[in-house]
Amino acid sequence: LGGGVVVLTPQIAGNNYTFDFGFIIPILPSIVKGVSIAPPPTATLGTTVTYSISVPNPAITRTLDNVVVSDTIDARLRVVGVNTAGGLAPTVSITGQLVEVRFGRINADSQALITISAIISDPLGAAAGDIITNTASLTFSGASAITSSNVVTTTVSEPTLDLTKRSNPASGSTVAA
Repeated sequence: LGGGVVVLTPQIAGNNYTFDFGFIIPILPSIVKGVSIAPPPTATLGTTVTYSISVPNPAITRTLDNVVVSDTIDARLRVVGVNTAGGLAPTVSITGQLVEVRFGRINADSQALITISAIISDPLGAAAGDIITNTASLTFSGASAITSSNVVTTTVSEPTLDLTKRSNPASGSTVAA
């Protein structure tokens, strides 16, 4: 604990006192993010991208109070929904592209799950070949720093269309209406 040494020197011989030194062990919970698309297998314009965030991951043996999970969604996506499971007293706010979920508490040995649904949007600038990255962040009462999630990526693609034109009768013939 900090590399220090504690030396106790009894002042009165024969006493059997219990000492509480009040050591505070920092909590370092992690936050894990995943991404899925619907319909699979490729993320095309109009596809729903679902981000799943679990906090803490893995569950820890300490209670987290006043938890705030923040996620700035890429401007090429339109947020269409946010759901939560677990945790106590969740509230959700969406301001522009910022999604913020607050929990009054996440109990020890449990987790909260957040799902954010967004649609890849051409009017917002999404185009085939774009790589959209995303992370989320976590803070709580007593946190010494903001914890960031892993980075997830989605590559935008578009189907390839091949058109073949044929006529019957063969070319050079007159076709009547």
